[in-house]
Amino acid sequence: MPGGIVTEGTKNVAKDLLKLKVGITGDGVKFNARLPIGRFGRPDEVALVLSSYVNGAIVAVDGGFLSS
Repeated sequence: MPGGIVTEGTKNVAKDLLKLKVGITGDGVKFNARLPIGRFGRPDEVALVLSSYVNGAIVAVDGGFLSS
């Protein structure tokens, strides 16, 4: 269950929203401030959690967002 992960898709959406001057930049800053780890995640950090031997588990890969 990934949290705020920086991908090409999320970067493109952020750029498009900034062009429209939608007030989402502040939301991103607020979201980042709630992360105990202090940064957004990387795709490889989600991939490292995955395993062919994991079955039926929900693993939060969210930088501590749910615990804050």
